[in-house]
Amino acid sequence: MMSRGSLEVPCMIKIPHRFSDIFSLAFYAAYIRTKNMTSNNHEPKPAQPFSKQGQTSDQSVQPNSLSQPQPKQAQASIQTNKPKPLPQAAKAKPIHRMPPAMEIQQLRQKLQRLELAMEISRQFSATLDVDKLMQTILDKVAHVTNAEAGSFWIKEKQSNNAICHVACGPVQDKVLGLKLKQGTGIVGWVIENKQKTVVFDTTLDDRFFNKVDEKVKFTTKSMLCVPLLVNNECVGAISLLNKKTPQGQFNQQDVEMLELLAMSGAIAIKNAQLFQSERKIKELRTLLTISREISSTLDLDRVLLAIVNLGSQVIDYKRAIIGLLDFNNKLTLSAETNVAEPDMTESQNKQIKAIMKYVLDSEKPIHVVNFQKDKPPKNIPKDVINYLDTFELKCISVMIMADAEGQLAVISMEGTYHSLVSKESTDVIDIVVNQATVAIRNAQLYKSLPSKTLTGKLKSSVKESGRSWKKRIIFLIVLALLIVLMNIVTMKERVTGVVEVIPSHIMKVTAMTDGVVQSVDFNEGDLVKSNQKIIALDSSLLELERQKIIKDINIQTGELRRLQSEGNPFEVHLKQLEIEKLNHQFQSINKQLSFTTITPLTDGRVLTQQTGQLINKQVMKGEILTEIAVNDSKMIEVLLAEPDVLKVKPGHQAYITLQAFPDFLIHGQVQSVSWTITEPETEDEPIGYKTWIVAKNIDKHPDIRFGMTGRAKILTGKKTIYEIYFKPFFDRIITEFRLKFSLPYESESGNNPS
Repeated sequence: MMSRGSLEVPCMIKIPHRFSDIFSLAFYAAYIRTKNMTSNNHEPKPAQPFSKQGQTSDQSVQPNSLSQPQPKQAQASIQTNKPKPLPQAAKAKPIHRMPPAMEIQQLRQKLQRLELAMEISRQFSATLDVDKLMQTILDKVAHVTNAEAGSFWIKEKQSNNAICHVACGPVQDKVLGLKLKQGTGIVGWVIENKQKTVVFDTTLDDRFFNKVDEKVKFTTKSMLCVPLLVNNECVGAISLLNKKTPQGQFNQQDVEMLELLAMSGAIAIKNAQLFQSERKIKELRTLLTISREISSTLDLDRVLLAIVNLGSQVIDYKRAIIGLLDFNNKLTLSAETNVAEPDMTESQNKQIKAIMKYVLDSEKPIHVVNFQKDKPPKNIPKDVINYLDTFELKCISVMIMADAEGQLAVISMEGTYHSLVSKESTDVIDIVVNQATVAIRNAQLYKSLPSKTLTGKLKSSVKESGRSWKKRIIFLIVLALLIVLMNIVTMKERVTGVVEVIPSHIMKVTAMTDGVVQSVDFNEGDLVKSNQKIIALDSSLLELERQKIIKDINIQTGELRRLQSEGNPFEVHLKQLEIEKLNHQFQSINKQLSFTTITPLTDGRVLTQQTGQLINKQVMKGEILTEIAVNDSKMIEVLLAEPDVLKVKPGHQAYITLQAFPDFLIHGQVQSVSWTITEPETEDEPIGYKTWIVAKNIDKHPDIRFGMTGRAKILTGKKTIYEIYFKPFFDRIITEFRLKFSLPYESESGNNPS
């Protein structure tokens, strides 16, 4: 009986399908081979190469195999059960066993292939950067299979053409990027028919497309090609060229190794394509949100702050800053990320302003990615290189914001990552800058318009009274006095509205790398400090990898000392390269470990509710984990009715009372008024225009929380009695009069053919 999850073998040893240790697999293979050699009078057949029809050749069978006939005398003795002595000439030949060194070599090769298979499966499941990973794995597979060259082809969805994404070998730089039309060459045939193929002599195969060899100046003699299949869908193919053996032919072990690579690679490619599609959709949604935010207001200051703060949702910059040009083309820094107003006394702002002036004068944008001090980029001004080195930056983009009417501003985006965006999203920066340019232009045009307009001429008539001339005089005198009093006597006009306490600035804390949240060290409403650990991602796998690399470094260092003592400079150099590679891996693991500890950039108060739900959550790089009110600063948001919105202007004084603190009077000043009406989410919510008030003494009461409500009185200035009480009434009458008498006339004139 065979138990589930194990394999019953003749020696009654149950072997698990998944080996936890690669050395146990080698021990098991050696044990089975030794048992077969001692229990049988023959050796197992060695792996036979493929024939041209894909089958093994009969000529490769060893002379001491089991197919060898027995002597006739031996057969007769078996039939009669009377053994007879064999003649001297008929004695069986001695069996020649495989030398132990050769057998150990074969076991090492099998062990190497199995170890590589496990490494391929592990690496494919740990990353979504398929091209970079495939380059490393393809080099290893080509080395193990002893192939001269190899290539990795992906099928385009629209044209079905095959494009070479990864290659190895002497002409890999020339092969990268090559395109093959659908069905062209052996690679095209494999992709179209979804079948693997082995070609021993390409000159005898009609499917071979020799123009690729002519273009890259390479000679293809033999070829092994396997399709990349996922759910019977072919996404590409992998090929190996020219096996470096005397026969030059790929065998069954090579096919199995390449099929394993194709199986893992196909799944990884499909996952990467799905991930890129989802990321593109997320970027488009975020861009749409940013576009709505920056176009929802015509206040220039709010537009600039929205650009530098919201752009970080799709662009990985640490800081963005905008310099505006006035009518005299004078540059002024007007907005900075997470800062109300740029401080020109800081050295960083002075240097970036000088860089912006250089971009304006040269009319050439500056783009630097993956900055390294020892390898500075070419054709970049020295001031930019010094700026990146001084403030420990890895990338920067300085671009001119201009439209058909001319230059508007300069925007600078700088970060600590290798690039501001991924290579698949290079157009995101241009889209954000173009949207920001349109929003700034609209805000500037609106700012230049007059703030007041005439309501129209008054259309009214006064009927003649039938009173006497005395009564008329008295009536006119009293009316005149009343009109004079109404236009002379002044009083303060007040506008009231519902208020809510909101944060002045919100900082979004995002994940720096992919991982699983292990611990959350904060709750809603907690005050956190900058560089304080608030979230920790699971780093156990990275720690194991780090310990493994340390162990490998120690082992290789010991080997290096031994080689140095033996005095072999070539082997010493190779070992030093291996140690240097391990050191680079160690530095990369340390950097990834640093990303597992998430800290805020500034002090503030946590706004996120139900923080416990973050634990054990799988997060992606750039995903928002929590929101923090920067420096715990608060402001007041007032909802004004439509008739009152035109009365309130920036700079008006306001007095606020909260329901939770009725005895505490908050003094404030109107900062800005929204130009779009608020859409209520429920039927009970009021509708109106939002107004933002900067409270002067709100920080004196630390118990005031975000979301508290109350009432606000805004003093719009002194006005006459007529302006406060009678003018709105007369304006409504005039509006109704114009609607009643003007529309019929306009409709009749519209129907006139002339």
